[in-house]
Amino acid sequence: MTYLIDGYNLLHRAYGSWLRELGLERAREQLEARLEAFAHAEPDARIVLCYDGRGARSTRSERLPGLEVRFSSGGTSADELILDLARSAERAASIMVVTSDVVDIAGRVRQLGCRHRSSEEFAAEVARAIDAPRGARTSREPPRISAKETDAWLREFDLHPEDDA
Repeated sequence: MTYLIDGYNLLHRAYGSWLRELGLERAREQLEARLEAFAHAEPDARIVLCYDGRGARSTRSERLPGLEVRFSSGGTSADELILDLARSAERAASIMVVTSDVVDIAGRVRQLGCRHRSSEEFAAEVARAIDAPRGARTSREPPRISAKETDAWLREFDLHPEDDA
């Protein structure tokens, strides 16, 4: 899955306290670190974090595959950059656009065949992926019951093999 993320929208809607406490540059660094952790936890995820306007290029994204930081240019917005990237995608169904800007962009990307998730929903997904204990998120095996528990249930339903002998 490729995530096209409206960076400032995600910061303001889901991590607004970081902006107030850390300032813009540090809040962006914190967001990029969190998304790096998400990319690491979800190896099939490719993240393109789009910011409005020009900004200092992040060096964080160069350290971990799966995270690319882009700034819109030439007076265009991050919304337009996201739309351009979505239009040029080979498989629109594999694109998830992350923004809470439902008026300007969410409906337009759905018309292209892309998926949409609000910034708040995506932040919750990131939290589940990186904050959960590793075993809890990767284990797909059903819980095992002991032989003693099995025997007790078999007796409960009169199905114990020893009773048939």
